[in-house]
This record gives sequence, structure tokens and C-alpha cells, in this order.
Amino acid sequence: MRDTAIGQNQHQNTYNSTCDYYAGCESDFGLRCINGQCLCEINSYWTPGNYCDFQSQYGFCVFDYWCRQDLALHCRNFTCTCSLCRTCFWDGVRCRDCPTSWEIVISNGTRQPRIYCYVKVDSHVNWDESVSICSTAATSFFGPTSHLVYIDNLQELTDVSVFATNQYYDIFIGHTNSYNYPQWFLSNGTLSPPLHWCAGLATTYATLACTRLLIGAACVTNIVCHGWTSRYICKLN
Repeated sequence: MRDTAIGQNQHQNTYNSTCDYYAGCESDFGLRCINGQCLCEINSYWTPGNYCDFQSQYGFCVFDYWCRQDLALHCRNFTCTCSLCRTCFWDGVRCRDCPTSWEIVISNGTRQPRIYCYVKVDSHVNWDESVSICSTAATSFFGPTSHLVYIDNLQELTDVSVFATNQYYDIFIGHTNSYNYPQWFLSNGTLSPPLHWCAGLATTYATLACTRLLIGAACVTNIVCHGWTSRYICKLN
């Protein structure tokens, strides 16, 4: 009797209705029970034909939500595209925006192809000032704001060094121990990826420390945040 009762309660719910173990969702339509509600899976949407369909990266669309908005694609002229502004482009992974006064740097590194948007700033300031200036230097059409360049991995360390070689001996980069002396963080407060330190350097310090990139050696060294001045590079993601 109990099994019969359970079977009678296991009906399939439609889009946006509540769901639980006994009341599932219409799986034939692509619905899944997510946090107690019948919804389409990530990167898919509920269509006018009453079924879930995957968001498009390149194809036909009518509304923005038909496109991969997590990649900043929008629907224009019935096509999912990045062509939303004069400086907007597809970088091979997602939509990007690079101001005309900045430089698009294409990397063909062995780890993965990358496209960066950088600007070199020739004035000498201290590390704190470079963080502040870069944070207001540019805003992308897609939302992100610029920042003092972060070094994401060894490939970017090399790419930034090559980009800056002709002009600079060193530049500030956006990593600091932020008064948590054993740990290193990005200037926005998130944990820093591992850094490629110059040979023989300690990697933890008993006082507040910031970082600069030595261009010729393509390695990172510590620097005082206030007393030393240098040039720097801003980056727009």
C-alpha cells in the first residue's frame, strides 16, 4: 500500500513549479529539480515551445537570454554576438572590450593562447597609488573595471615581461601580503595564485610587502608599498 501511495505521488511538475523527492520535474522537457524548483540546467533556458534548450554561443536568437550571457554574448540581429561596441571583440573564450588607447596583446604561449588588454603607464608612483589609478583607468562595456596587472600564471609572467621589455626595468604588479604575512593576495583581496619569485628570495615577510616584476629576469620580487616608486601596467579583463 505504501509503495502504491508513493507511486501515485511521483508526478512530474512543470517549469517553475515546486519539486521534491516525490514530486519530480518533467525530465523529458529538460527540467531538473534545483533548490526545490523545476528549472532548466545552467546555460539553458525555457523556450516558448515549453522545453529547455541550451543557450547558443554562435547561433540564432531572439532574446539575450537565448545566448551564453555568462560569456557576455548578446542577441543582435537574431545572432548571438560580441559586436556590441566599436572596441568589443571575441577573445576565443568570451566577449571582451579593450579601449582604443590600450593595447591588445596576443600570446601564443605553450600553456594556452591568451589575449590581454594592457596599458603601460610611464609615470613613477608608489604601489598603493598604482592600485588606485588602475582601478579607475577604464571600465569594460561588459562590466569589469581595470586593475593593476595580476600575474595569473607563468605564461602571463612571460607575456607581461615581453610586453614591457623595451621600456621598463621593473613594474609594479597587483600582489601583496596584505598584513597577512605568510599569505599573498591580489590587490582586490582574493588569494593570489603562486608567484614565480626571483632566485634566493624569501616568500614570506614579517612586515607589509608588495610586489614588482623584474622584466629582464621575468621574476617577482618584494617591494615596500609606500617608499619605492616605479612604472606600472594596468589590465582590463
